[in-house]
Amino acid sequence: MPSIHHLLTINAPAERVFEAITTPEGLCSWWTTKAAGEPSLDAEYQFFFSKDYDWRAKVVEVTPPSQISWQMTDADSDWAPTQLHFQLTEGEDGMTTVRFAHTSWEKINDHFRRTSFCWATYLEALRKVVEKG
Repeated sequence: MPSIHHLLTINAPAERVFEAITTPEGLCSWWTTKAAGEPSLDAEYQFFFSKDYDWRAKVVEVTPPSQISWQMTDADSDWAPTQLHFQLTEGEDGMTTVRFAHTSWEKINDHFRRTSFCWATYLEALRKVVEKG
């Protein structure tokens, strides 16, 4: 199955990056309009963008502050079977490497291509928010 993969480095500790990825306040600072959820196994997250894009996901893997994975449960039809994965590795220099994957797409279509581009843009926004506030 097709997957989207991105790699970036953020000049911040993994704990701060993890908070930006997993807390409602953090998610709203770079990705969603409104969010709810907590980084615990089987917890449900809400990713709200607009009334037409009010999505849900279940935490399927979490190890604070180094990784979290969500299974999308309510989203666009081609997003619903997909998973979002964030793996964080903090180096001795205090920089955090983020390995992101959006996996289990049924096929490569225009939405897949647009989503890959959007993730690159959003991940850059994540970097800016964490590094500069």
